[in-house]
Amino acid sequence: STNVKIRISDAASNNQIYSMSPNVFTISRLFLISPNGGERWRAGSTKSITWDRSSNINNVNLQYAIVPNPTESDWIDIIASTPASSGSYYWNIPEALSTVNAKIRIRFVSNTTIQDVSDNPFAIGYVQISQPTGSNVWQAGKQYQISWNASSSVSNVKIEYSTNAGGT
Repeated sequence: STNVKIRISDAASNNQIYSMSPNVFTISRLFLISPNGGERWRAGSTKSITWDRSSNINNVNLQYAIVPNPTESDWIDIIASTPASSGSYYWNIPEALSTVNAKIRIRFVSNTTIQDVSDNPFAIGYVQISQPTGSNVWQAGKQYQISWNASSSVSNVKIEYSTNAGGT
């Protein structure tokens, strides 16, 4: 709301003894919905950052940090300013980003003290197959080496195969 005042009164005086704030002020709401902790996002992918806000917030700044307990200098801009009315922004996550401590911060561009940060960290990582390369021909019943590179945020992998070019 942009037309707020506070009134404080003596509860026993039936509102006869009171004071009211001399001027109106604004209460703004800015709430990060996603990611808010626990997600696992792939580096190099595009993910939606979503939020809710009060109507007086017109533009927001989106940032990320990849360290636990980030300080002001740890925050990196995703976008300096984007319209807040959309309630979402599609982030192209950098290819080589790897962390289990990612957090997103959203701030009102006109007043950066109005902000929200992911409640808990989320992970960003990648897995890249290095063998087979795609030009291989394997014979059924034989053993072959499967190899990959993974970011430090990937601790275990699951290996599956498809017989219809990745359709299922």
